[in-house]
Amino acid sequence: MIGFGLIGCGRIAERHVASVAKCEKARLTALCDVQEERMNYTEQKYREQTASEEKIAKYRDVGALLRDDGIQAVIISTPSAFHAELAKQAIASGKHVILENRWRSPYTMRKKLCECQNSIK
Repeated sequence: MIGFGLIGCGRIAERHVASVAKCEKARLTALCDVQEERMNYTEQKYREQTASEEKIAKYRDVGALLRDDGIQAVIISTPSAFHAELAKQAIASGKHVILENRWRSPYTMRKKLCECQNSIK
């Protein structure tokens, strides 16, 4: 079973939660957002789609989520401006990263993310 952490519980998060809910070998392990009510709403949407009663941890601090050993992969669902830095932190923490991004960030940032990933191997 792959434990997923979701960073950012805004508009697009509901789609990501639906994807995790559909996968029988995945579960939502943790949520991270600065707004408690958004985490509660996202958890509710996940529970509506699964029969899971497992605890879902809630974090306001990304670092705490990335230290959670129950999470093997993170979905970054924040505004695009934060994607690169969050992906870098997640990779450095040994997490797999799912990132939906049009790569608007400069080439140098994309290159740094690839270098960060390669340095972990």
